This record gives sequence, structure tokens and C-alpha cells, in this order.
Amino acid sequence: MKLKINRKNRMKKLLSLLFIFMAGAGLKAVAQNFPIDSLTKKVSFVEVVQAPGYTKSSGFDRGLVVLHRMYKQADTKIKESDKDNGIIVLNGFTQLMMKGKGGILVPDPDLVLYKLTIAFKNGKYRYEFTDFQQNRSGVPIHMEKWIEHNVPGDNFYTAKDHIQANLDFVYDDIHKRINEFKTGMLGDKSIEKKDW
Repeated sequence: MKLKINRKNRMKKLLSLLFIFMAGAGLKAVAQNFPIDSLTKKVSFVEVVQAPGYTKSSGFDRGLVVLHRMYKQADTKIKESDKDNGIIVLNGFTQLMMKGKGGILVPDPDLVLYKLTIAFKNGKYRYEFTDFQQNRSGVPIHMEKWIEHNVPGDNFYTAKDHIQANLDFVYDDIHKRINEFKTGMLGDKSIEKKDW
């Protein structure tokens, strides 16, 4: 009889541990939505977008217009602008936001820096958001480290670091930037005035 009780207790403990492990794996999966480059092992949002009607030159020109609409003081952020090769490189950042008292979003003093590279060819362009890092007191903290340590039981970061919230915010912000750029590349809508 005692042997059966011990087996039941062991089984319950084993099932409990399995449940905790599965729940932990589910929590980590949220941060794993980030696309990781197989060669560099770094976060990299990359897509080739078909742009019929654009030449390398006209796509480049349109890309500059869109970036100037997207980023305040874009000229200070654009680090390379090579029309002959169809390349634009911009150093951007995401201002992290934290939920304050009452659920109001307040800016975090830390920024997440990134590099946006856009390459143009006839009929298409490729954007690439890479090199995500937070610079704290001159020490770069790469976003991959956040992802690596964003697992239950890993005490590298504390709850005060808001790692999952920061990852979610960056992920959403980059997708907003991507959509804004792609929409801008479609061109301005022309309004046809009709006689009334």
C-alpha cells in the first residue's frame, strides 16, 4: 500500500514538473517571434519587396522621401546614401515605453538602437533592420541577450528590467516601421478633382 502511494506521489511530482516545463516553454516562445539570421545568429527583419514600375534610381529617390517622412531629422540619421549602388543606411532607434501608475505609458530613458539598410534594384527593394542594441553607460547590450535570458528560472534579469515588455514593444515598433515604409513606397495617392 505504501509503495502505491509513493508511486502516485512520484507520478504527481513528475506531471507537475512536466507542466511547469511546458508552461515555461510557452513563455519563452513569445520572445522567439524575432527573426534570427541563421549565419549571424542576430535579430534581423529582412524582406525583398517587389516594386513594379520602379527603377533602381526612382526607387532610391522614393525611399529617401519616405524615410524623411518617417524619421525626424532623417539627414542626421542617414549614414550612407549611395544612389549609384542603390543603398541607403540609416541608424534609427526605438524609444522604449513603460507602463506607469494607472497604466499610462511613460518613456523609458533607454533607447534601442538599430541599423536600417535598404537596397534598391529595378523592380524591387530589400529592407533589413539589424544590429539591435541598448546602450547603457557606454556598454552595448545586444537584444539577443534579452532573448537568451528571457526564460523562466533564468535570473540574469529581474522583473524590474521588464525584458518581455521591452521585447514586445520593439517587435511592434519595428513592424509599424516596416508597414509605414512599405506603404510609403506605394506612392502618394493622387486626388482627382471633379467638376461638381
